[in-house]
Amino acid sequence: FCVSKKHAHYMAEKFKSAGIKSANLDSDTTQEKREQVRQQLKNGKINFIFVVDLYNEGVDIPEVNTILFLRPTESHVIYLQQFGRGLRNTDDEKHLTVLDFIGEARKEFRFDLRLSSLLPGKRHNLKKEIEQGFPHLPTGCYINFEKKAKERIFKNIQQTYRNIDLRIRENFRQWQGRDAPSFSEFIQITGENPIELLTKRQWSEWKELSGFKVQKSSEIEPELNSQARLSLTNSPNYLKFILKVLKSPSHELKELSKHPLATSFYQMIWNKKASTFGFNSLEASFLALQANLKTRSDLIEITEFSLKNATTTEAVNIPFACPLELHGTYSRQEIFAAFGKATLSTPSSNREGVMHLNDMDASLHLLTFKKTDKFFSETTSYRDYPISQTRLHWETQSNTSQSSSVGRRYLSQKNSNYTVLLFARLETKIGKLASPHIYLGPANLISYKGNKPIEMIWELEHPMPFDFYIEAKRASGVS
Repeated sequence: FCVSKKHAHYMAEKFKSAGIKSANLDSDTTQEKREQVRQQLKNGKINFIFVVDLYNEGVDIPEVNTILFLRPTESHVIYLQQFGRGLRNTDDEKHLTVLDFIGEARKEFRFDLRLSSLLPGKRHNLKKEIEQGFPHLPTGCYINFEKKAKERIFKNIQQTYRNIDLRIRENFRQWQGRDAPSFSEFIQITGENPIELLTKRQWSEWKELSGFKVQKSSEIEPELNSQARLSLTNSPNYLKFILKVLKSPSHELKELSKHPLATSFYQMIWNKKASTFGFNSLEASFLALQANLKTRSDLIEITEFSLKNATTTEAVNIPFACPLELHGTYSRQEIFAAFGKATLSTPSSNREGVMHLNDMDASLHLLTFKKTDKFFSETTSYRDYPISQTRLHWETQSNTSQSSSVGRRYLSQKNSNYTVLLFARLETKIGKLASPHIYLGPANLISYKGNKPIEMIWELEHPMPFDFYIEAKRASGVS
């Protein structure tokens, strides 16, 4: 990939003079010539094609096994598209060699954005990924760095991460618009991690720090991490409701406070007893959000960002009302609030993995697949792991026997209307933020064994997302 037509021609001529058969293509090259050169590469008649603004996407040449980056690529999206030209499968086992000459030439080059774009989601510590050989790449993919390249890349990433304030200000300086970018525009252009940004400062504070004017604030401020939690939310109906709360006329807020997810939204944003802020109703908390123009503006931008990335959900058939959406992400307090177990005056104090809903003849199971001694004691470190996309291994607490009331409730599920709803997450934290849980829906007991604890196999009525399943296997140590 070259920086100009002249550059591509020059490189092709240099390679040919060295005895390496090459060609160059650009936007002025006819379609017939492009196809002819592509066939020559596939047939081995030439070894290299030097291109300018071509082959970023939409071209499939599985035989490509080497890529040279000879131009600066500011967009990590374009970088990933170019990288993908060499990742097409062939019948033979494939190893792709990537030679990036720009990273060494430019001190401001962002290796972190390029490498993190190859990983699923935004959940992984990139420095650990490099140290451990990228264990979270998609199945069948590997990245191997030579020793010197690994040292240089690691140093580059350490320098990038050392001062987030300088990095973000530099990102804002690259913005060409007169007004500040929206949250969606900023994340799309820079590839920054929303969680890292929003657990450090609110979105408006980043804009203000970079010299942009922001709306006025008020004395009542939500918890800092509320914006980070919102950026992880992927439930379309929930996000649409949040936008209604933020944008509707004040006289409509009383009716909106009756929505089944109204208390969940309160827990997401405020995360404390209502008396802490002087609220006596959900409506009062919604009015306070609208009065705080800076926070309101931030929340609208972040909600619109999340809505663009929201997943499609399907109906879940259970014997009682539930406003949560299948495979939606929710914090512990949002989940409990959806079932009336966390209110304005009494946020839930439940820290265990199970909450029994006696009034609904049901229970909520909150699983964390990656267990660490720091967060789990011997009595709470249960062996939870996925067996397939529809089956999970789960253990009760260490003191639960088959003859106990809890044990009998589970074991008799087939002959009763008892409902078990599963929520799962990979690990306890994403950066500084408590990880939300994915709603996996209802599950049915299909087998069990043992006593204190009881080992159980649950069958999900809806398969968990494939990517989440793969990550869950890794997190729980299942090969």
